[in-house]
Amino acid sequence: MTKLSAEEIESLLQNAPSDDDVRLSFEALRQQILDGEWEDVPRQLGGRCLSSAQNFLKFLRLEHEDMTAEKLDRFDPASKLLSRIFWGTEYRDFLPTLNDRLMFVAMLNFSPFVSVLAREMKLGEFDGITSDRSYLYECDYGRGEDALISVYVGADGAFQFDLMPLFFHAGEVLELYIDDKFDKDTDAFVLKHIQDIELEYDSVAVERNIERYLEMHDD
Repeated sequence: MTKLSAEEIESLLQNAPSDDDVRLSFEALRQQILDGEWEDVPRQLGGRCLSSAQNFLKFLRLEHEDMTAEKLDRFDPASKLLSRIFWGTEYRDFLPTLNDRLMFVAMLNFSPFVSVLAREMKLGEFDGITSDRSYLYECDYGRGEDALISVYVGADGAFQFDLMPLFFHAGEVLELYIDDKFDKDTDAFVLKHIQDIELEYDSVAVERNIERYLEMHDD
């Protein structure tokens, strides 16, 4: 990523939004996530979470030509859960219509510990500027350590937040939970969770998609 010039940094600092405005917008977004009111969340997303969602969407649509059996085996629990939901339940029908913003909303919605962490999230102090012209803020998840969240200012002046750290930390908590409650058996957790959220699961459809990826590297 291109390094910002001194003039660009000075301009970004001069035009920086007020910390209070950023915190108010973040708190409103946090409350929407806690309340499960997702309709207005997509437009408030920005940064790395969107590129990650686009990459995962490409995987779900069987468009990752470099996906191997080894890479599939290394999938983290959150990604494995999402792939089973979007391959093995009625949510497969939504894949053609999803974009990066809607995909990341789905990633948050189906991650079991996002709401737990969102309940404790608190935006802290301004921490600097990134090379992609975002403003960094400390974010406390109530776990004794801070992460950094990038805040972008859209052309309309509205704030966009990179919530990839929220998804990442929720994934870490999920992994610890599976280690403790399911003896590190991710597959057992996935099946139990899908049953708990009352979705019908088609294991044959999931295996079919896995096989299609493996066939790409059958040589």
